[in-house]
Amino acid sequence: MTRRAADHAREIAAKEKTAPLRRRLLDELRIQMLTTSQLAERMDVHDESVSRVITKLREEGLIGTDTDPNDRRERPHFLTPAGEIELSRHHAYGGPGRSPVVSPSHRQRVAFLYSALKAAVLMRQETNQLQDAATRISIVLREARKINDGGLVIEAINELATTLRQIPAGDKEIRPLLDELEAISLGNSPFTKPTLVMPAIAHREYSLGRLGENSDNEGTRRARHLIGATNLYAQLAADPYHLEPSNWKERQGWGLIALARNLRGQSMFEAALEEAAKALHLFEEIENPYGRSHCHYVFGDCLRLLGDFDGAWEWLKDGRALAEEHCYERFKAELLMQMGEVLRCRGKFDEAQAALEESRDLADAMGLQVTQSFAHSALGAVAFHRRDLDTSRAELTQALQGFKRLRHRQGLALNARRRGAVERLIFSETKRNAESAERMIEVARSQYEKLASPAGVAACDIERGRLRMAREEDPSETVENFLDLIDNRTPEKNMVELDPWVPAVMGVFAEETEVEVFISKSTSLMEAARRRLSERARAGVQKAAELIGRNDHQSGPISAGAGPADEMAGETRQAAWALT
Repeated sequence: MTRRAADHAREIAAKEKTAPLRRRLLDELRIQMLTTSQLAERMDVHDESVSRVITKLREEGLIGTDTDPNDRRERPHFLTPAGEIELSRHHAYGGPGRSPVVSPSHRQRVAFLYSALKAAVLMRQETNQLQDAATRISIVLREARKINDGGLVIEAINELATTLRQIPAGDKEIRPLLDELEAISLGNSPFTKPTLVMPAIAHREYSLGRLGENSDNEGTRRARHLIGATNLYAQLAADPYHLEPSNWKERQGWGLIALARNLRGQSMFEAALEEAAKALHLFEEIENPYGRSHCHYVFGDCLRLLGDFDGAWEWLKDGRALAEEHCYERFKAELLMQMGEVLRCRGKFDEAQAALEESRDLADAMGLQVTQSFAHSALGAVAFHRRDLDTSRAELTQALQGFKRLRHRQGLALNARRRGAVERLIFSETKRNAESAERMIEVARSQYEKLASPAGVAACDIERGRLRMAREEDPSETVENFLDLIDNRTPEKNMVELDPWVPAVMGVFAEETEVEVFISKSTSLMEAARRRLSERARAGVQKAAELIGRNDHQSGPISAGAGPADEMAGETRQAAWALT
């Protein structure tokens, strides 16, 4: 034995004598990840003894501690690369009768990498640490390629694409990942296996269905991809390949939720409720509270836009309780933003401001730029209701900056319309700078035209008519245009009549013009809107209730119909071709 080897032997002998549990613990963690209590049970010693050694090994960088994605209370430990080196020295220079160094099996490596992938996904879901999560998933993907496990490769690609999609300007990094999935599905990859073709296609379809959902107007194209992905996931759940059926059901649930959000974006709220109900049924079956909270969000959002503020509140309140119970801070911010909007629509401005400020602050802390921008815009609306126009202008300007960075088309249109209303009211009070109001209104109108939203265009025309009256100009041209819209059964009128906000605002504008025929016809339009929205809300929610087997307070709308006359309003109906 060389002098260096003799020194190593003395050092290891001293460690094994003074800390006999050290080597045994490292040996156990070489085989699999275990919690402190599991280690104590395997080694037949007290938890406190194991805990002391764990603390020492962690300080030396020999072990790490992770979170079990299926039970956040569990904290399993794992061997680090430094720990593997240390254990190999024990095996080489330790006492007799020790087991030789054994490299982890392929199965053990795959299990460890899947555990690391789940932990990274949990980080993304709970804390929105997107860059850190993307880095961890990229490492898992690299190692999966090294050990040539195709199933793990496509799962890592799927989660990496999902994570990058949530990072502004991350779309350009997703395309190569989708190309790799396509290569696997076509048999042009070293990871291609017959059992991986369908999963690779399903993951690619899902990602294609989510790309550009806030920045373009191709909801129908994306919906086709999401329907394809959801159907494939359902088939995989029935005949699973490299994952358990519950994992494929979870992916099917996310496909349904993505489809529900897509339909909501096309103003097809009743269909969105139905897809969200299907997703909720799946998430309840596999006991996935994170998925359930997303379903509650979609229900609340759609019911708000159907004018059922009471029903929306119940779903959002329960969703927030789920988020708080399971520490979903990221999603709590989104729920609070929606709850603030419902409170604002109910006229509860103090409560709305508190919810929106909490949402804004949480979103700011976690980098949730979309939620943060909508919260700023809603706070601007609250300030407008209070006639605090300086604060309203400042909040809406903050929102504009966020929506511009994100290229969020619906957010930009809504926020521009709200800014136009603020500038119009400022001009009405000061008689200064009408050009600013006119410019804002025209910007919003142009954006709503691009979004195929006749209701949004009508809301801007109402603001334009009000501005003309404030300038002591004749609004008759605007009035005639609205009379023509009301008198003719067109897709545009259909969209306005089904909008939760515009008919009531038009009714107030008609009263301001004092044109009797306009007042009469706008009143009829508002009554028709309330009736149709109520019918659609009731049908949509009752169908959803049947799908999830519920007959409680959430099974039918409590207060459906057109909302109050609110210049700040919310997102308007769009995609006229999609509605009947």
